[in-house]
Amino acid sequence: MEAVPKIPFQNIVFDLGNVLNKCDLEYAIARLASSSLLNAKDIRKWLMESDVIDRFDAGGLSEEGFNQTVSTILGWNGSIDELREIWEQMLSPDMEMVELMLQLRREGFYVYILSNINPMHARLLDRSLHFIRDAHGYIFSCECGLIKPDPRIFEHLLAKFNLNPDQTIFIDDRKVNTEIASTFGITSILHESPAKTRSLLVNLLLDATFSPLPLGRFWGRTESPPHSRERLCY
Repeated sequence: MEAVPKIPFQNIVFDLGNVLNKCDLEYAIARLASSSLLNAKDIRKWLMESDVIDRFDAGGLSEEGFNQTVSTILGWNGSIDELREIWEQMLSPDMEMVELMLQLRREGFYVYILSNINPMHARLLDRSLHFIRDAHGYIFSCECGLIKPDPRIFEHLLAKFNLNPDQTIFIDDRKVNTEIASTFGITSILHESPAKTRSLLVNLLLDATFSPLPLGRFWGRTESPPHSRERLCY
């Protein structure tokens, strides 16, 4: 019996936080602690254990509501504009991963972004996160009212962009998110570093036996890719 040829991947879906972006939570905690009654340790504990971030990301808490919650719980005495500044400055693009996304698009892949993101970070779309507009599409949790790992947000992703899960790769830094994506038949990569993600991505693309793309060019070469995968994994 002949082996069934693998379906070539066409779609690459990226997470934002700690994938395309670097997220410096400790910076935000330190800034909050400088104008709050609670110390950095207690603020970190509250952020990790409360549902405030999830509600903010899901759009269930407005910027004003988030500011009021922070002021009440932490004794924060700053303004909402100061809080916006702190939340915005905690993010910076991971240019190695951004360039990977742009390379994939240039080589003919469809690239998308699926992110748990709050309104304060979403407003960076036309500033430090302007690269998001280079994707073929994006889904923000605060706009659709769903957050990962809720399976419904993956259903929304597939339906909104009419994606075939067998042709889709999802890259995220949280294992629970990649595990849920996999239940839909989406191939997932747990992001730990740009180099490792690139390596895993190369292996997946080379395994798609009828890939329509010149992978040698994708990896910065003009000649055809060598048979040895190890030479491409860097």
